[in-house]
Amino acid sequence: MQIGLNKAVNVFRRLLYGGTTKLRSYELICLDHWRELLSPEATDVLNRQLQLFDVIQRLSQDKLVTFHRLDSECWPHGTLFETRGVETMVATVWLKSGRPGEQVIRVDIILNLGCLSSLEFSISPKGSLGAARSHQIEIIKIKEWLDPMAADEKRIPERSAVTLTGWVKEWSDLRKVHLREPLSSAKRETILQQFGIKVPPDYKDLLVQTEGLKAGNCTILGASQIRKIVLPLKTLCVLAEVDEQGVIGVEQENEEYELFFLDNEADDFRSVGFSLRAAVEEKLGWRTIFWEQSIEDGSESQPSTR
Repeated sequence: MQIGLNKAVNVFRRLLYGGTTKLRSYELICLDHWRELLSPEATDVLNRQLQLFDVIQRLSQDKLVTFHRLDSECWPHGTLFETRGVETMVATVWLKSGRPGEQVIRVDIILNLGCLSSLEFSISPKGSLGAARSHQIEIIKIKEWLDPMAADEKRIPERSAVTLTGWVKEWSDLRKVHLREPLSSAKRETILQQFGIKVPPDYKDLLVQTEGLKAGNCTILGASQIRKIVLPLKTLCVLAEVDEQGVIGVEQENEEYELFFLDNEADDFRSVGFSLRAAVEEKLGWRTIFWEQSIEDGSESQPSTR
């Protein structure tokens, strides 16, 4: 009787929240190829999680596939991955349908707090993968970025501003900034490669000195904090957050480091140039302050826009 009641409740929840309980063939193919790279322990966790999910939702023209468990906030013992970070990309699959002229689609596999969270497609799979049979789908390559059974790295410590240079020092001279110890050059480049992005030189200058920065109403994310927002036509990799306004980032798989602003209502998406410093200062109304300070110091230089 109780089992029947639970099933009825789950059906009601799916109707309420939308979604389905079944993965599509191309989604299963992505997970199957990731599964081949996993240890037996990680494979068991993945299989058990897939059995426990109640709802699978698809958003942004099916570019974003999310997994939900509605029964309880408490997961049974042994059903979580050891990687417990927030929105952690663990693997990427590149695939396409076998039809001539079809574009290669990138699919990122994301964990959140130890659970399979989402599959994130670079373009909508509706017109290509959705129309293809399983045997027609070709896997181009797969890359595992992180062992999901590896414990999270220790929290990056804060650092002082004594060795800052360039525009980061200018900010710290005029405002209180919160800094963190920078990652190694190899680690930074691996993360940028993982997201498939090119970033502005002034953002790279910041990463050499600090793994992210908070000043006033702005947070510039470190490489390890970069996150994605999947939109119907684009995928934005967020580099900076401006309180009560929105975010600034670059498109995934970009050819150049053009920056875009997305407001908090997700209805204003527009280019803001090629300098992260200039884009943030413009949003916060800081540019006049910094330029006036430069003039007082005997220099009339302005932030580079590219």
